[in-house]
Formats: sequence, C-alpha cells, structure tokens
Amino acid sequence: MELDQLQDILGSGRFSLLVGEFESECLECKGQPYRLETDEQKLELSRDVTGMANSKGGIILIGCATEKDSTHGADRIDRIRPFPRSMADITRLDQVLSDWVWPTFDRLKIEWFPSEDDSEKGIVAIVVPAAEGSERPFLVAKTLFLGTRRIEILFGLCERKNDSVRHSSVERIHGLLRDGLRFDQEVRDGFQSLQESLETLRSYQAQEGSHARRVKEFDEQLAEALSAVGLNNKPVFAISAWPRRILDLGELFTSKESELVKLIEKPPEIRSSGFKILSGQGSRIVRGGIRRSVTAGFRLLELSRSGIMIYVSEGDQDGLCWSRNEKQADWNLINQLALVESTYLFCLLFERVCQLCLQEGDEVVYDLRLLRMDRNGENCRLESGMLDRYGSGFVFKSPEGSGVFTISARSGIESAARVAFLLLASLYSWFGIEEERVPYSRETAEEGQTIAEETLADQ
Repeated sequence: MELDQLQDILGSGRFSLLVGEFESECLECKGQPYRLETDEQKLELSRDVTGMANSKGGIILIGCATEKDSTHGADRIDRIRPFPRSMADITRLDQVLSDWVWPTFDRLKIEWFPSEDDSEKGIVAIVVPAAEGSERPFLVAKTLFLGTRRIEILFGLCERKNDSVRHSSVERIHGLLRDGLRFDQEVRDGFQSLQESLETLRSYQAQEGSHARRVKEFDEQLAEALSAVGLNNKPVFAISAWPRRILDLGELFTSKESELVKLIEKPPEIRSSGFKILSGQGSRIVRGGIRRSVTAGFRLLELSRSGIMIYVSEGDQDGLCWSRNEKQADWNLINQLALVESTYLFCLLFERVCQLCLQEGDEVVYDLRLLRMDRNGENCRLESGMLDRYGSGFVFKSPEGSGVFTISARSGIESAARVAFLLLASLYSWFGIEEERVPYSRETAEEGQTIAEETLADQ
C-alpha cells in the first residue's frame, strides 16, 4: 500500500481497512504506545525512526497489532488496537526524539487520528521522511550524565532493511567515518584543484597571445618571491624564465615524486664545491599555484603552475660577490665564477623543465637582473677576461645600480650553454665589456662546448 493511501485511510478513521497489510521497509506497526518512562523504549523509538529515515522513509503506526503470516513469513496487521487520546503524548514523543537523535528532525510529523467508530480512541502515525543531504545519516545518541555534566559519548547508526531495523556494528561505523573523512578530503582537494584549474583556464583565455600580460604576471610573481625570501631592500641577483605559451603544470602539486618537483628540490650542479642554485630546503606549495624552495634571507627557487621559474639570491658578499672582500671595501665586486656558474645552472635547469613540458621550438623568455647592487653611492664592479686570469683583469663599473637583461630562445633548439652565454654577453656589454672578453665566449659560442665543461677544465 502506498503512503498516500495509508494517509487517506488514517484521515477517514476506517482503520479496519489496514488489517491484512504487511509490514515493509516503509511501514512499521506497534500494538501499543511506547512506554517512554524507560530508556529501553526511548531507544526503541529512536531506532525505529532513524532506521526508517536512513532508508527510504515511511510511516510508523502505533495502535496496529501484528502477527507473523505463516505463508509469507512476514508480520502483517491482524487487528486494530485504538487507545485513548490521553495516552497519545505527541509532545513527549517529539521531545524524546529531540534528545536521542542527531541531527534534529525538521520534517518529521507525529499525528493523532481518531477512529470512525469512537472519536475518543484512535491511533498515532509517525510520518518519517527519508534523510536528505546534510541530514544523512541520523544517529541515535545516548546522553550520559557525570554529576551535573552532560556528556554525549555513545551513539549508533540504524537502518531499516525490509521489515526490520538493523544496528550497524562499531566496525562498520568506523569504516564509514574513515571513508567519509577520506572522501571529504578528496572532494575538498579535488574541488580546490578544479577551482584552480578553472581560474587558470580563465586566465589562459584572457592572457593568450598577450605578452604584456605575461610580463605583468612575471613581475608580480618576482615581487612576491623577493618578499618571501626577505630580500626586498638588499642587493639581489635574479634569473627567471618562462614560455610565452602559458602552461598548466598540475604535476607540481600531485606528488613529491613528480619529475618537476624533483628538479626544484635537486637542481643540477657542476661540482660538489661549486656555486649552486639549490636553496638547501625542501619545497612546498604556495597558494596552490607555486612550488617553492626557499632559505629566508639567502636564496629562493620556484616554479609556478603557468610555467614561470624564478631564482633569487643575495647579491652582496654572501652571494654574487662572494669572497672578494679585499677588493670591495667601497663597492660590490661581482665574482665572475659565481655569476657564470649560477647563470648556466639555471638555464640548464629550465632546459630540463622545457624537455618535460614544452614542444621543440616553443619560444621562451629569459630574464637576468641585478637589483640594488650599488653601495656607498658607488655602482657595482665586474672584472673582464677568462677565469684563468681571475683577479688580474680590468675592473669595469656598471652604469646604474640595477640592470635588467632579457633574451628570447627556442626550446629544444638553443642549448642551455648558448642561452647562458647570450644572457651574460648582455650583462657584460652593460658594464662596457666586449663580447669576446666574456668568460668562455669563444668556446661556448663557436665550438658549442658548455660553460660547465670549461669551468671544470679550468678548476
């Protein structure tokens, strides 16, 4: 019998029409009212109601006695046992459910229906809606008292199957909670990733083909990187690179075992005691869009979801001007070996990123910067010549305290050594030094030997 048919019979008071109806997943019958002065009966009421709510919903009839049908083996209504209205304490039923069930029922209905034969007697119907959304599941909670303190520490999960209510074991409840918590985290992570991807897609659509916007994105990321490493107002040596085609490097955020993350945490090096672009720290995710390795006040290496890589290092005696104290009492003197090795290593690192993420021929922008390198009113200095005559060459003075040097290259076509040479040639030219006097310029530009190989050969 359908729920609306049951309600029509209840409203008419012709309860005899219910006789012969079988209990089911949606119909439970009680021959007499719950005795709510006992915890056992309160628990039975709560189990009956929550079990039905956690299933398909249905109706509980109080005042309909049942007996087991010998043919079907199921309980069926065999007689109606109406009771006086004074025994139908609807308020008390509702209060018990409020005390014993979580969350509170908002859509549950408890109604008294008088009999057609005697309006002073009747039956009670508890109409139980199926749990929806955040309501599910309804739990039976036992309230304990320790002195004057109320502590809710016991609960159970009930579900109606066919014509009976089953109580879930603690093992099943644990499994549901475990899986639910894990799924909740997966949903949160997935939703965050989806939001980030949508934001990235919107950004792609807005920025595609716009170099000016790409440069703006880089400028903002570089400013934030300088702030993160704590070098906003100090001398800085920075090298950056990014493809003009915006990427979506989701692999940066999937696992520490991804190839891109390994490159950030263990970038290439020339020699164990040489100058490195390694920060010395593990990497972490920043705002869901950057993988960053940083040592505060010293060095930073990061790669963004869109493909912008930035390396930032100190530009004074602890970084780019390392170990030249005897010559830089009044100005910063750049250590050529630190400059050459760091530039080459960064270009080599980004070349490997390009091998994983770009197509051959994709255009890449490289950017090298000296920032706030002046000291005591004097601009920084740079020696010329090969490193085998290190310390004996002429010293040249930069025209300004800061300089920016930018080139374009083709992924998979120009080698890391070639790109590093072009960047260094621009910087040396800024100091007034001819290209032929850049360390390793002849070998790198003409014979194709790498700066790494020549540096090792000269040590």
